[in-house]
Amino acid sequence: MHKDSKAQDPVITIESSKAQRKPFSIFLRGLAMGAIDIVPGISGGTIAFITGIYPRLVKSIDQVRVESINIIKHPTQIIQSIKKTDYKFLLPLAAGIAIAIFLMSGLMTYIIETYPANTFAFFAGLILASAYLMNKSLEKINQKNAAALIVGIVFAYLISGLTATTIPSTLPIIFISGAIAICAMLLPGISGAFLLVLFGQYQTVVSAIHNRTFTIIATFGLGAILGLAIFSKIVNFLLTKHKQITLYTLTGIMLGALRVPYLEIANNGGFQNPIYLVYFIILGVGIVYGVNLLAYLFSKKK
Repeated sequence: MHKDSKAQDPVITIESSKAQRKPFSIFLRGLAMGAIDIVPGISGGTIAFITGIYPRLVKSIDQVRVESINIIKHPTQIIQSIKKTDYKFLLPLAAGIAIAIFLMSGLMTYIIETYPANTFAFFAGLILASAYLMNKSLEKINQKNAAALIVGIVFAYLISGLTATTIPSTLPIIFISGAIAICAMLLPGISGAFLLVLFGQYQTVVSAIHNRTFTIIATFGLGAILGLAIFSKIVNFLLTKHKQITLYTLTGIMLGALRVPYLEIANNGGFQNPIYLVYFIILGVGIVYGVNLLAYLFSKKK
């Protein structure tokens, strides 16, 4: 469960070119990130890396975290805090992400409602390939890493069982889901949409975006803001101080979460036509590998 770290670890020292600083160019990158972010299994961070804005994105997120805390402590200094962030980068990027998600939400809602078994087979392929690629970046397994992997599998397996039966889509749950999903912006190889699938809120959130259900969208957004302020520092700490244990845990979570598509496929009669499921699983795997191949090729050019 290991490989040469040089080939897999993201290179985050790419300097932003003049084109990358233009608002429209940033907006287009946001569109690409949003289109990927709504698909469980592919991280929008991968697109940020491919398009050369990953370092600036990570730095901007940390600035927002710091200034969010300052705003909570000193509400009257909100204008000064906003000026300290890289808002000229974040605003067009966020606009692009939001527009892409709004446009894609209708398609995702339609295919989930019309072809639920095949759609979740596709999601299974995305998750499987992402877990495999995550695994390739891990160091040789030891007792601690093995324990982290097992904990991740068991945790996700149990949580996904609960989400399939007992966790309702109430506003508090939506709020918490937003806080957790935002962490995917900092977690390597894992997407916010995947975390929503794990917690059983993906369909609710995507449908709310498509139907413009403001209450759910606002609740999710507020949760994301809180998550950015609170959890991003924790995520940075884990990746800095306990990187391998964290990555093994994430890999386990992705494997354990495969229970979600399995249950959805079973509940929608998908196993009656298993050949179609195989096609959609392969499609999901192929897309993940295609996106990561682009990331690899771009890293070589840099």
